[in-house]
Amino acid sequence: NLFAPAPAGDFAVALLALGAQVKLESSAGARMLPLDDFYQGFMATALSRGELVTELHVPRPVGKTAYAKFGRKHANTPAVVTVAVQIVEAEGGVADAIIALNGVGSHPFKASAAQDQLIGRPLTRAAIEEASAAAAQSAQPFSDSLASDWYRLRMTEVLTRRTLLTLLDEEVDS
Repeated sequence: NLFAPAPAGDFAVALLALGAQVKLESSAGARMLPLDDFYQGFMATALSRGELVTELHVPRPVGKTAYAKFGRKHANTPAVVTVAVQIVEAEGGVADAIIALNGVGSHPFKASAAQDQLIGRPLTRAAIEEASAAAAQSAQPFSDSLASDWYRLRMTEVLTRRTLLTLLDEEVDS
């Protein structure tokens, strides 16, 4: 699901949070493209006519990472919402944050407003609550046979909060 990603794919959102890039090649040459620029819309990528994805570059993770998938079954189920995060902390708070979402828009995307809620602040429950609300505001959920748009929106906030809370090494209660 990396090359023709359905909005509920699992693999792409994790790679997006890690800052992956794809190498695209054709007879005209090669180009590197960040994964977040690769996705263009529903089932659409930045591949030009005659191009192939020939490599996937995934930087070594830094800081803390977490991934969560919410689906209706426990195994082999399409995701209702997926969240992947990478947080780099320094003195004074979060130095860098990536929060990637899928299943709540036409393609995998970074929730930049949510990321901005964390940068420059200590990673606390209050900061996580604000970032989770911002993640939900960035979502453009849809209804399908798995879930309604309202449910996807609600689960975006819940799953983002749960995923970020795992980085605090605290027990997740909601």
